Amino acid sequence: MALFQEEELSNDITLGQVLRLPCQFIQGKSNVATKQIEAIAQQLSKTEKNILPIVVKLLEKDNYQSVLNTQILDAARLANKEFVWCIIVDEPMLAQIQIEAGLVITQPTAATNILVASEQEIQEALERIKAQQPSFDKVNSLKTAKAIVEYRKTNKPKNLTFLTTLRCGIGRAKIPVISDFFTIN
Repeated sequence: MALFQEEELSNDITLGQVLRLPCQFIQGKSNVATKQIEAIAQQLSKTEKNILPIVVKLLEKDNYQSVLNTQILDAARLANKEFVWCIIVDEPMLAQIQIEAGLVITQPTAATNILVASEQEIQEALERIKAQQPSFDKVNSLKTAKAIVEYRKTNKPKNLTFLTTLRCGIGRAKIPVISDFFTIN
């Protein structure tokens, strides 16, 4: 029995179903401490399988992106495991999982267009990121919002990587997370 009502994604992949996937087909790296990854890897070596599935989104055939429980993927790689148990989800399912797991309190809001948003809207979006992502704790929302607005006065960003040049605590590793909250269009 699937954890979710099953939805057909293609002929061979069913959303919400728990599947055993090769680690090499899954992209993603967690920001969990190395000691924690090592402890999980040690446990995986003893049990030979992960019990808590990795939540993944299908990017294309045989290519997935880990979106939740990525620390288990890192640990499986460290323990030289070839396969891990995963749940394949789409955006609505991921939103439901995040709410059920207590990772977010409400449904995600629409992404903020960084090219036209006010300083206040940018600051609020950054605060939402900080509430959900511990790795953003040191990002000063007000300072970053001001820097974005100033940057827009003289430049027209083509993608979100311009944030890495603002010296506001946002490096390349944080861009994938930011892209869930900000758009450029």
